[in-house]
This record gives sequence, C-alpha cells and structure tokens, in this order.
Amino acid sequence: MKNLKINIEEQLNSQYAKQVRLAEENECIHYLKKVNVELEELSKGNNVSLYDEICNYIRRINENKKRDKDGNKNAPFEKKSGKLDEKEFYKYAYIDKNTWSNIRLNAKGISKESALKLVIALQLEEDEAKRLLKKASWSFDVSEQRDRVILALLHIHCFHPEEAAELLDVYSKDKNNPFINIYDMEKIRKNRKNFPQCRNT
Repeated sequence: MKNLKINIEEQLNSQYAKQVRLAEENECIHYLKKVNVELEELSKGNNVSLYDEICNYIRRINENKKRDKDGNKNAPFEKKSGKLDEKEFYKYAYIDKNTWSNIRLNAKGISKESALKLVIALQLEEDEAKRLLKKASWSFDVSEQRDRVILALLHIHCFHPEEAAELLDVYSKDKNNPFINIYDMEKIRKNRKNFPQCRNT
C-alpha cells in the first residue's frame, strides 16, 4: 500500500510538472505571438516615408476638423478637389518651401528645428512625436530646455504654431536656461492673422 501511495504521488507530481511546463510553454507562445505582431507593426512603420507619415497626420487633422462640434466643417488643409493642400500646411507650420521639397523628394535630411515645428503643427502626442523625429533622424534631448518646453506644449495640446512660438519666446529668455526659438518671431507677428485656426480642442 505504501509503495502504491508513493507511485501515485510520483504520478501526480509528474502530471503537475507537465502542466506547469505546458502552462509556461503556452505563456511563452502567447508572448511570442504578441512580439511578432508588434514587430510586424514596427516593420510597417519603418517602410512609411517621412513625407507619407506627415501626410497621414495632416489627413487626421482634416478629418478631426470636419467632426468638430463648433459647426466649422472645413478641413483646413484640403483642396476643393479633396486632395491635401500641402502648401497651406507648410506655410501654416512655418516650414519653408525648400525644406518641404526635401521632405517630398526624400532628398536629404531636415533640420531639427523644422522637425520640431512639424510635431507641433501636426498635433502629435509625445510617442507620435518621438517616432516622427526618429524618422527625420532626430530625437528629443531632455537635457535641453527647448526640447523640454516643446514636450510640455505637446502634453497640454498647445498645437497652434503661433501660440507655441509665443510661449517658446517667453521661455527662451529665461536667464537660467536661455535657448534659441525654433520660430522667427518677426515673421510670426507679421503673419499672425493669415492662417486658419487649427487648434485641437
């Protein structure tokens, strides 16, 4: 009887060990599947050009504006034909024509200042902004006050370039942490009333 009891306990222990191994294997397979899905998504993202990604975000702004509750159904960066109004966007974002041409043609890199202007005008969340900057071969440097202020602007959804420019101008004059504004304030003040309001409210 004693030997039989020992054999049963050994069988039960063996079965339990198999169940544990199976559970661990299933969990591992579960995570492997999730990792593969993430890798596929990242791979898709890497195949999208900087220009295409920017255009996707512009379309999102247009769609969001069409759904606004304020009664204004006009997409700010869409032509009557339904095509993107790229010129209106890059003027609104204070990106010069040559820089936009380089983005379109994927000819050469853009300055970090231009990339930062884009993450503001495109109304990006922090993770989206980081991905866009990486695609443009840049990244946020949290040791720099300017980058910290821009991250703060994204967090509070201060997406209108002229408002962002004014706030950057204020912080750039901090004696303890001065920096060069990414915007030309003289140009901003001259053009203040020329572009559609595009806040994400």
